Amino acid sequence: MFSFNLQNKKFCIGNVELSPEKYKELRAKLISEMAGMAKQDKRLPSLLEIIGKEKAIAPKIALGNAARAQPGDKTKIETAFASTMQIILGKKPSKGIDAYGGWLVKHTRGFDKCKSASNGKEICLAHYGNYCDLPKNRLLTLEEAQAFGQTAKISQSDLEGFSLKTAGAKISKIAFFNSDISDGNNSNDIECTINIDAVNCYRAVCSVYSKSVAYSFWPRTCEHIFGCDTIFDSSFCVNCYRSVKLTRCLEMDSCNGCSDSLFCHNCENLQNCMFCFNAKNKSYAIGNVEMGREAYLQAKKAIMERLAGQLDKGGKLEFDIFAL
Repeated sequence: MFSFNLQNKKFCIGNVELSPEKYKELRAKLISEMAGMAKQDKRLPSLLEIIGKEKAIAPKIALGNAARAQPGDKTKIETAFASTMQIILGKKPSKGIDAYGGWLVKHTRGFDKCKSASNGKEICLAHYGNYCDLPKNRLLTLEEAQAFGQTAKISQSDLEGFSLKTAGAKISKIAFFNSDISDGNNSNDIECTINIDAVNCYRAVCSVYSKSVAYSFWPRTCEHIFGCDTIFDSSFCVNCYRSVKLTRCLEMDSCNGCSDSLFCHNCENLQNCMFCFNAKNKSYAIGNVEMGREAYLQAKKAIMERLAGQLDKGGKLEFDIFAL
């Protein structure tokens, strides 16, 4: 109870490991207090409410050399972005990926940039779950939190008189929060948070089993994904949302099993289609009307040239799938 950044412990209060008998005695007291407060107030305070009014004193944390972040190679992300745009639009972008950052993140969940309470190091706080509710003056990096949890604990004197009302003040010196996850094999992930087997990712959140991703939220089992939100089992896509099994697509929302398509919503099994809605099993269609390969490709060429020109000029498109 009231413990932070611990691993492989039991019978702990305030990170202090107690005997089973002492823990159960103190736990019973706290549970009784909670029951009385719930009966009187019809609610219990959250952990964040308990600690929210206490002053945060910067913890001193010693990190080994292994925890020092290695500089990332952004050129790999730039190369992946350029090749993806070449495949989709038929033309490489004239500028680096950051010139299109505002366009790519327009409909994606990103992160806030905060500071570590320990040393001021930049922390990415995801717009996901309850992460943004965490107190901004009590954040640690993943490495800092793991190191801090090994030694941080309240004192034996703090255990005396420990109650629900005094808990905030007593745990104040150990109550620091980590908002990151790093699981599996991750490499060259720059300004990212919550990575699981993610490689060559940039300014992305929740990259899972994916590589070559930027300005995206929750790509899972994907590669070459840019400006996407909640997209699974897909590759070479830009600005696609809540979709599965897309290949070489642009501005797609709520679609499944589509390829070489753009500006479609709620569609399934489309190949070479544009501006289709609530449609299934179509090829070479515009506005849900199949028009044949030759006529379709002629129309697509003109549209792609226009889109490429807009990106070159202003770094964005004049409309998207949500605002046609």
